[in-house]
Amino acid sequence: MNGSNPPENPPSRRTGTMYCRQRNLYLLNGQLIIGAHVDDLLGIAPTESDLDQAEKSAQNHIKLEKRGKPLRMLGIELTWKKDEVILIQQALVESMSKKFLQNPTKRSLLLDVLNYEAKTLDDPPTDQKQYKLLIGELLFIRRMTRSEISLHINLLGRRVTNPSERNLRTALQVLPYLMSTAPEGIIIKKPKEAKLSLEIYADASYGGEGARSQTGILMTLGNQPVGWYSRRQNIVALSITDAKYIADCEGAKDAAWEEQFLRELHRSLEPTILKTDSKGAYNLSQTSKFPRRSRHIEH
Repeated sequence: MNGSNPPENPPSRRTGTMYCRQRNLYLLNGQLIIGAHVDDLLGIAPTESDLDQAEKSAQNHIKLEKRGKPLRMLGIELTWKKDEVILIQQALVESMSKKFLQNPTKRSLLLDVLNYEAKTLDDPPTDQKQYKLLIGELLFIRRMTRSEISLHINLLGRRVTNPSERNLRTALQVLPYLMSTAPEGIIIKKPKEAKLSLEIYADASYGGEGARSQTGILMTLGNQPVGWYSRRQNIVALSITDAKYIADCEGAKDAAWEEQFLRELHRSLEPTILKTDSKGAYNLSQTSKFPRRSRHIEH
């Protein structure tokens, strides 16, 4: 649907409408969710009749053009089925391959990207503008539908200020992989339970560039992926247990934000579960003691 911009002030409580200014979302009577992007509106409701009723009510205030279920939105292609929707970015991947690759081919994702830091004196600089454009588009794909390239894009994104030819060649290796897996994406299924379960998967590597470890987070809601990222930690961990503990802390903060957001949408939740593969980090979170090797971490 196309419509006018969101109002400057939230609607009154009497209308049963909540406007989340930071997220460009409307919540009507705890049932209908409307996402706004410029003059495009995306309405989500339990039934078609709820959407029709909201549309008739809105027509009294703004002019709307109903377009049905979106097939493409913000570079994402949507395939609708009975109880699920599939999100992919095949068209965007193909467009990027034609733009950046002379002879687009399909291949698996090479782990050479992890050696991006290696740089020799004979490694000349590359076009910074082209490198920034490539990383920016890869970052958008990573954020929307392709969680598996999160680590690679985070590492390569650290070189946008002074990229080399090696950095560019390594970044271009990601495109053939995306070409070979372009039809793949995210499947969002209709939840069967009334209460949704929020689960956070947290992990970390030990060491890395500048001796700082890497955190990886995956968030699922009702067994559906809703958020993910790979990020370098802000402090130096002195052990793998410390690195995993820091990652668990980041996951807990993400869980708190997600819970607050879902409460604003009037959604019922099961107790949130934070999953980690480190027994040491788990034990550290359960004790009130301060072991010598972890005194620098606030418990």
